[in-house]
Amino acid sequence: MALMALCSAGLARECRPPDDTRVTTYYQRLEGRVDPLRCDSLVTVLKKLVSRHRIGGRQLEPEQSLSPERAALEWQQAQQDPQLAGELAQLSREPDAVNRLLLEAVLLDAHGYYAARDARLLQLPPAGGR
Repeated sequence: MALMALCSAGLARECRPPDDTRVTTYYQRLEGRVDPLRCDSLVTVLKKLVSRHRIGGRQLEPEQSLSPERAALEWQQAQQDPQLAGELAQLSREPDAVNRLLLEAVLLDAHGYYAARDARLLQLPPAGGR
């Protein structure tokens, strides 16, 4: 069930979700809908969904809180970015809110708008949560 993708160097490789069953549903929602060159961003977004909710054990890195001001500023900058404006406008018409948030998060990650990405991810239900 791996999505075949081409890496930016032009070599074939598989785009696989993190080896965690909690992200399978999210991955399946996006399979075939993400530009193959954004595979790394897709994997990053899926890993962030899994890692934001710790189940047990010791936390090795302190939590970093998201700055709502920074996230809002990045979102505004992304909407004004000529490379992203068209894609974000197209994604805004996505009827499924979860898909829209996931696709926006992948796009924002790919362009370095990490606070805006994280704000999108916080709007999603936890990966694997029922």
